[in-house]
Amino acid sequence: MHEIDVWLDGKALSEAQLSTLKVELQQSFKLSLTQALLLVNGRSHRIKRSCTEKDASQLVRQFERWGIPLRVEPSDVLTDQQTVSEPSLKGSPAPPFTLARVGARIPTQAAMTESVKVSTDHLQLLD
Repeated sequence: MHEIDVWLDGKALSEAQLSTLKVELQQSFKLSLTQALLLVNGRSHRIKRSCTEKDASQLVRQFERWGIPLRVEPSDVLTDQQTVSEPSLKGSPAPPFTLARVGARIPTQAAMTESVKVSTDHLQLLD
């Protein structure tokens, strides 16, 4: 059985999607505002590591109901039954999602063309 990682690509989401996601994370997963804000900061986050296809599919469906796409890919942790050259998900029934090749560009994600802006307004100099 293949293990799957589930990723949230915040950079590909609109401000409205990020706002919706923040509320849904707090209500559905009982996250604090601080924890929810960490996940909606516009970066990619692995939200589930080494899960089964069934668990990944359930998570993808839940986030799709909120209008939030997730990315799934083979886990980077290999078990003793897996090898690097082992084909992923061949011979399995087609899941309701597809796996991108490692390093492949995600079609729904804009290419990074500008540098990340960091606010330093909150920093203070110590005497």
